[in-house]
Amino acid sequence: MSTKGGTWVLLRLRYLSDIYLSKVTSHFAGDMLVMEEIGEVSEPTARKILEMGEVTPETLPALNLNELPDKDRKVIERAISGEWKALKVVRREKND
Repeated sequence: MSTKGGTWVLLRLRYLSDIYLSKVTSHFAGDMLVMEEIGEVSEPTARKILEMGEVTPETLPALNLNELPDKDRKVIERAISGEWKALKVVRREKND
C-alpha cells in the first residue's frame, strides 16, 4: 500500500437532486451519487479509512479526528462541512 508514484485522495460522496443536471445527463431514476475530490491525505490516514471501507456520518467517531495529523484533519473537516453520504479514499497514480 505504498504511495511510491502516487498520492491518496479523499472523496466525498453525496446525493444530488438537480433537475437541470438530471435532464442534461438523461438521468431520471432519482438522486445521483456524486463523487467530489476534496484533497490529499497521508498514507496512515488513508489506511485507517480503507480499513473502515468508507466513513459515514454514523462511523465518523471511529476515525477519531483528534488523532490525525492537522493537514488530514482539515481535509476531512472540509469534506464533512457540506452535505455528504460517505468519505472514501482512492490512490491517484502520478503520470511521470
